Amino acid sequence: GIIWYNGTHTLTSAGKQFCKYLYLQSNSNLTLADEFHQIVGGSGDAGLKLVSTSVFNTNNYNVTINARIDFNGDTTNVGICNFGTSTITVKTRQTPFDYVFGGVSTNITTSIITGNYTLVVEPWDSLDTTQAGSNRLAYFTNGSGRTITLHNLTIQAAMASTYKISSWPSTLTVNGTFTVTGHTTGSVRYPVMILANAGTSGGFTTTAKSISAAAVSLNAVDFAGVTASGTTWSGTSVGNLGLNSGITFTTAVTRYGVGADTQTWHSTSMWSTSSGGASGASVPLPQDTVILNASSPSTISYIDVGCATLTTTGWSGTFSTRSDQNGDYIMNTHLLYITGSSSTTARLHSARVCFCNTSSTKTVSPDAGSIQSCIFSPMQTCTFTLGSSLTVIGETTIYVGTLSVGSQTISTYNFKNSTGSTFNLGTGVLTSPSTGMNRWDFYGTVNLSSGTLAVRPSNTSAILYGNDGIQIGTLSLDPHLTDLQLTIDFACTIGALVDKSSSNSYKFTLTLKSGKTYNIGSWNWSGRVGNLDTINSTTTGVQHTLNYTGTDVVETGYMNIRDSAATPANTWYAGATSTNVDNNTGWIFASPSKGGGLFFGSNF
Repeated sequence: GIIWYNGTHTLTSAGKQFCKYLYLQSNSNLTLADEFHQIVGGSGDAGLKLVSTSVFNTNNYNVTINARIDFNGDTTNVGICNFGTSTITVKTRQTPFDYVFGGVSTNITTSIITGNYTLVVEPWDSLDTTQAGSNRLAYFTNGSGRTITLHNLTIQAAMASTYKISSWPSTLTVNGTFTVTGHTTGSVRYPVMILANAGTSGGFTTTAKSISAAAVSLNAVDFAGVTASGTTWSGTSVGNLGLNSGITFTTAVTRYGVGADTQTWHSTSMWSTSSGGASGASVPLPQDTVILNASSPSTISYIDVGCATLTTTGWSGTFSTRSDQNGDYIMNTHLLYITGSSSTTARLHSARVCFCNTSSTKTVSPDAGSIQSCIFSPMQTCTFTLGSSLTVIGETTIYVGTLSVGSQTISTYNFKNSTGSTFNLGTGVLTSPSTGMNRWDFYGTVNLSSGTLAVRPSNTSAILYGNDGIQIGTLSLDPHLTDLQLTIDFACTIGALVDKSSSNSYKFTLTLKSGKTYNIGSWNWSGRVGNLDTINSTTTGVQHTLNYTGTDVVETGYMNIRDSAATPANTWYAGATSTNVDNNTGWIFASPSKGGGLFFGSNF
């Protein structure tokens, strides 16, 4: 990397390309004597970084920046870019944490970036074309309601991969031409997706954002949550993912999947205007109807695509996309967006699905078989109802609106009920697939009081997060593949705690949050001879409280107990087979006296 300090400097590249970053310290003024091109940006760093009061003058020469442009300063001392008539190409790494402009402490205005330049945003050259990512247009270090004003802005998918710009401040203004171009070389469509505030989730919120441009040029672009103004917004192959206004979208059509056993959704060779007909029809847009049947490919690959309605009657194939069960950043990539308001009954095997319709209610009925991940993320208040059970080997996420399970079953490795969403379990079951479970989050409105959480991790530990006060109908413990530890991180009421592990030899550890109270209505859990289960707290030496709200007493056995306060008094009997490890109160390490009463627990 090159670091420039106080004073005025001139940089001559002489045809050479640079690695790492270009870093301008305070009070430095750098002017280019010829074109400047980076071939690799700094790992985790900006390609161009301007500290307070520094100035970067392109002298009208073209510039390529790999990574991002960082403005480091306060609200009154921000680095200045004098771009003149240059073309400035910023190649982002296409991760959900990258952005074009970073470290900005004020609005991006024509006094911070000056000239009649063209800013080109595209993926980094070395990006694996099987990947996809999502970039914020700008990251602001403080405040809300920020704005960006640019001259000419071009966003393009420079390779065979969907390219997303996932967020920008409240208003983006382009004084010249706003050009968006997907990758369409060789009869394919890999769109640029302009998503108002998808962030790292891949879903949407209910708030649209504004883009104003004096002129537009649009080809192979999908919009979500955009309020467009300043000119007539129209183009070629313009897709509607929902919550948009001021844009003329391409007329919706119906497309049939055809072709060889293995096809890519992005290619015209897979699509026909009729069932079993000739291929070569346009690739479906998010507003189109897609029909897969016996004439369709058995394996369909995709990166990020969308349709309004998906029908799969007679199709027995699978989707092929990036797999992941850890629910990490790729949740926002490789998604099949289903945008329509009608109910969905479809085969979604191995897909990563985002339901993002704008209707008031919608029934989702996936057929038997597991999918990779599932996002419920309408862009208006909406209730999704499960019409059949859902198996997800990755993460199930509710970002906005309501998911009602009814009497169905959700099997999922990770689960996220985000703030602002509602999860109604009804009399249904939330459990895990054969891959087990890792983390379930309950931070929105949660109704679990009539349903069952069937905890059956396959790894050594799992955790439930959420807000205090949640009511759980039944908590079923089932370490079916290995010894495991379950941590409950919030105070809650459990109607019935049931042990399903009596048929195996695995040990179970229940770790409760120190300082929290857990109300138990019914207890049916004990360890086994030579295989003691454990109750403890998250912080050694700090008790949790178990409060029994049922009738008679609790009787268990073969337990290691530590840091547990049991109430009411004379209620909790651990039996002589259990071990009083340390710091327990209210527990009686003996059997209750004979003479009647209803006891819970067995195997001791």
